[in-house]
Amino acid sequence: MMDMNDRAAIWGGLRIFELSDKRLQVTRTYGIFAFLVAIVVWIPVALIYDLLGERSYFVTSLPLVLGLAVFATLVAFFLAIPMSTWGLASSEGVGAGVARATIILQTLCSQGGIDLPDLWIDAAPGINATSILRTKNRAAVIVTHDVLNELSVIELEAVLAREVSRLRSGLAYYDAKLVFMRKIFVLLGLGFLRVGLRQDLYEDPKRIDLGAMVLTRFPPGLASVLERLVNDARRRSVRGRIAAASSWQWLNPAEFGGEHYLLVDRLDEMKEW
Repeated sequence: MMDMNDRAAIWGGLRIFELSDKRLQVTRTYGIFAFLVAIVVWIPVALIYDLLGERSYFVTSLPLVLGLAVFATLVAFFLAIPMSTWGLASSEGVGAGVARATIILQTLCSQGGIDLPDLWIDAAPGINATSILRTKNRAAVIVTHDVLNELSVIELEAVLAREVSRLRSGLAYYDAKLVFMRKIFVLLGLGFLRVGLRQDLYEDPKRIDLGAMVLTRFPPGLASVLERLVNDARRRSVRGRIAAASSWQWLNPAEFGGEHYLLVDRLDEMKEW
C-alpha cells in the first residue's frame, strides 16, 4: 500500500512508472531470443563446418552464429511495434457510445499532452480496455462494447484516463516490444517461456490504475469499475494463443488466469484513495 507521501506525489503528477525496470524486462526477453537463435543456427552451421573438415568447427563457426543471432534479434526489435497488434480482433467503431468516448478521450489527451489515439472496439464480452502502439507515433485505445454501453460517464472517463496515462508514461512502447517477442515464443511452441516471463508483469495493472488518478476528475470511478469486475463472474476470453500473449495489458487481464485476488488487491488500493 502507498503512504500519504506517495499519494501526494502522484496527485502532483509524479511519474509512477519505473521504466528502467521495463527496459530490463525487454533486454532479458530479447537476450533469451538471441540465445535461442544462436543455438538453432549453430547446429547446422557446425555440421557444415564438420563436413568440410574443420576440426575446430566450434570456434570457427562462432562469429557467424553470433552475427546471425544479433541480426535476427535486431530485426525482431525494430519490427516489434507494428507486429505487436498481430492477433488482435479489434476494429474501429461507430455510434453514439463511440462519439461520447471520443469526446472524453480528446479532453484527456489534451490534458495529458499526447496526440489523440484511434478508438477501437473489441468484440469480447465483459468490461475491458487497453492501449497499444500501432506505430512509434500512432496509438490506439481499445474498449469492449460493455465499456461503452454499461459504464456511466464517470466510470468511462476513469477507464479512458487509465489508458491515456499508460500511453503518456511510455509504458506502451516497452510493452509493444515485449508483446511481439512473447507471441514469437508462443508461435514456436515455447509458451512456457511466455508464462515464465510474466512474473514481472504482476504489478503493471496496479501501477496503470494509479496513473489514472493524475488525469481523471473522478478517481472513485475507476474503483467502481474494478468493483464491477470483482463481482462479475465473467473472465476475459482471448481468442487464440497468439492474442493471449498480450492479455496482461488489459484492464481485466486473462494473462494471470483471471485470478480473483489480483482484482481484489487492485480494488483495495483504489479504495485507499
